Amino acid sequence: MSDDNITEVSEDIIDKKNLLRELQELREKYDRLKDRFHSTLYEKVRAADAERKNAFFINSLITVISRFEEGELIEANENALELFEFRKSEVIGRSVYDLNVYKDTRQRDLLKELLLREGYVEDYKLELFSKSGKVRYISISAKLVEINNEKYIFFAGYEITKRSRVETAVTDIVIGLSSNIGEKFFDSIVLQLTKILKSDFTFIGMIKIINDETYIETLSVILDNEKKENFKFKPDKTPCGNLLKGIHCSYKENAANIFSEDRKLKEIAVEGYVGVPIYSTRGDIVAVMAALFRDPVRDLKFVESILHVFAERTGAEIERSKSEEEKTRLIAILESTPDMIATFDPDLRLTYINRAGVILLGREDVDDIAGKSIKDIYPEHIFNKIIFEGIPEAIKDGSWRGESEIIHSKGFRIPVSQVILSHKSSNGEVEYLSTIIRDISDLKKTEDDLRRSKQRLQLHLEQTPLGVIEWNLKFEVTEWNRSAERIFGYSREEVLGKRADKIIIPDNQKKEFGSLWLDLLSRRHGVRTITDNITKEERNIICEWYHTSLVDESNAIIGIASVVHDITERKRSEEMMIEREKIMTIGSLAAGMAHEINNPLAIILQGAQNILRRLSPELPGNITAAEKYNLDFGSMCSYLEERKIIDFLNGIRESGIRASEIVTDLLTFSSRSEVKKNRVNINKLIENMVSLAKNDYILKKKYRIKDIEFKTFFDKSLEDIVCFKSEIEQVIINLIRNAAESIYEKKYINELPEIIIRTESETNFAKIEIEDNGIGMDEKTRKRSYEPFFTTKSAGMGRGLGLSVSYMIIKNKHKGTIKIESVPGEGTKFIIRLPKNEPNI
Repeated sequence: MSDDNITEVSEDIIDKKNLLRELQELREKYDRLKDRFHSTLYEKVRAADAERKNAFFINSLITVISRFEEGELIEANENALELFEFRKSEVIGRSVYDLNVYKDTRQRDLLKELLLREGYVEDYKLELFSKSGKVRYISISAKLVEINNEKYIFFAGYEITKRSRVETAVTDIVIGLSSNIGEKFFDSIVLQLTKILKSDFTFIGMIKIINDETYIETLSVILDNEKKENFKFKPDKTPCGNLLKGIHCSYKENAANIFSEDRKLKEIAVEGYVGVPIYSTRGDIVAVMAALFRDPVRDLKFVESILHVFAERTGAEIERSKSEEEKTRLIAILESTPDMIATFDPDLRLTYINRAGVILLGREDVDDIAGKSIKDIYPEHIFNKIIFEGIPEAIKDGSWRGESEIIHSKGFRIPVSQVILSHKSSNGEVEYLSTIIRDISDLKKTEDDLRRSKQRLQLHLEQTPLGVIEWNLKFEVTEWNRSAERIFGYSREEVLGKRADKIIIPDNQKKEFGSLWLDLLSRRHGVRTITDNITKEERNIICEWYHTSLVDESNAIIGIASVVHDITERKRSEEMMIEREKIMTIGSLAAGMAHEINNPLAIILQGAQNILRRLSPELPGNITAAEKYNLDFGSMCSYLEERKIIDFLNGIRESGIRASEIVTDLLTFSSRSEVKKNRVNINKLIENMVSLAKNDYILKKKYRIKDIEFKTFFDKSLEDIVCFKSEIEQVIINLIRNAAESIYEKKYINELPEIIIRTESETNFAKIEIEDNGIGMDEKTRKRSYEPFFTTKSAGMGRGLGLSVSYMIIKNKHKGTIKIESVPGEGTKFIIRLPKNEPNI
């Protein structure tokens, strides 16, 4: 090789080395520029969209920035790195293709196409791998951004892995359920839940109430992937008990120990338990759904989500099943009822008729009548009534009720009662009408017979002198004949629908009559009573009643029928005769006894009086006689006092006086006064008797009358009346004494003892009321008050003649009335009415 060639080659080598050096310098310069570009790019990104960076990198979203073409990652926030299990240094500057995050790279290609076409994508679903190979489902929104002529993708999204699992599980269960309903539905849903949730024991249980106790009855059960027999159990002390109370019932583990009394949990060795309530459309808990696991539950939220999704569908199926059962029962009822039931459309074409209707119309089969117009089953005038009255009213008000006729296939007419109902859609249009028709041929015949019978009975009721009253179960009047009007003074119109205790029962009889009414409602036979009643004019009468129960065909009591007779006059006559006989008998006995007692009693009184006089130091003759026999009269008197001989003699004298008073009462009781009546001022007479009573020795000593407050209310318009003055004075004293004795026997706490005396002028009578607030008397005592020698007082407190004598004076000698009103524990009131005038004074 020539020198020139060598020189040329050497120069060429030098040029290449220089070129390589320059290339190296250029490459280093490129790397520096590249780093500076990246730095500049990040600054521009941050400056261009600070808010987006805050949204992407600070919040909880998954945020990523990558180059559009190569997929080189420029930025990823902590949420994205944590989700996909990478460190930042492992991903920045690397392509998503190198990282193998796409399960299907076609998703990336499709996303790029969409971004090029639209520039922005929302809610795009991606299925990606994490570093460890776990599948992650995310939903992203992405935007294509161009910076310095280079395209970048900004991603923001969130994980939907659990939701996707739920959706996938739901899809699988729905596919498994397909079109199953009823029992197959419950079996299918439990089977699919078991597969998806991988549960060891799964069931659906419905709430049942049996004898007021709550049970869970399973609709379908799967244990260890095998269908088991349904069973029933009480939910108390089980997780289901909490579900029925609305308490959260998810246990990741330890369920059998938490519910230690649930034998089923122990038997299966349950660790995890997830249960949800099943609600009806009204919001009531109707059933429960539960999945049980022998191992701890890995993902409670996932299991809960699946159960909640299908609890609602199960609730709907339970209600649908109930609806089908109801429909089946309804059809069975419609076909078994003896009444004709039919439906027809707005064009009046029959769309349904039950078996009873086919028979009632005399047809062979449903096909003989179905689809025909209802005009074919009615006479013309009845059809017009249905068209122009029945159907319009049913459409307007919802129903129409009336009587009509239908035509039998043999041509005769059948009287019927009929109801027409309209059934409308939600927008108010009539969808169809239904009717219920009942044969009332026998009823019509019975009504005719009853009408004639009732007319005859009504005639008897109106003519009878006895009151006839009917009551319903509420004790309200439903029938009231003319004699009842005459007895009580109320017209039929005034009492119909009213309760007896509001019109004819006195206040003091209401409790007793209430007991009688309850007794009547429990009997099937008649009851006879005699009661006090009150008329419209507030007049007290005595009535004899005969009550009997009214029963229906099933022998159930539907009311009470009563026959009443006013026996006031008869009872009064009987009482007067009885009293007269008593008085005559006892009067004769009393007169004889009085005369027989009087003589020895006079000797006893006279002897006691004389002894007391002979022993009195106030008589000079006694002292003189004592000195004659050398007796110290003062010592003798001291001896008599010390030995209480004077007290004994006074006791004999007082007892003799008391016996004398009894004899006087007996003589008064038995005698017939011939003293002439005079006009007397009653108010003045009572004032005198009150004053006398206050100073009466026995009343002051025994009954502390000074502690009793007397209140008098006199009617100053009351004129003088005709009476035996001394006998009326005796009556007043007797009643005041009786009141004082009643007060003496009562202990007063929040009130003071008092006797109230009132007078009032009535049209023909002078009314006197003597009232006390003593111990009162019961009904039995009140009825015997006027019996001679009858007394409730302890020995020595009463003679039993005061009221008898008073009764005789008022009733027999003055032709007046005396009445007792008394409440045990509250007091007694005597009401006296004396005639104001009497001829032949």
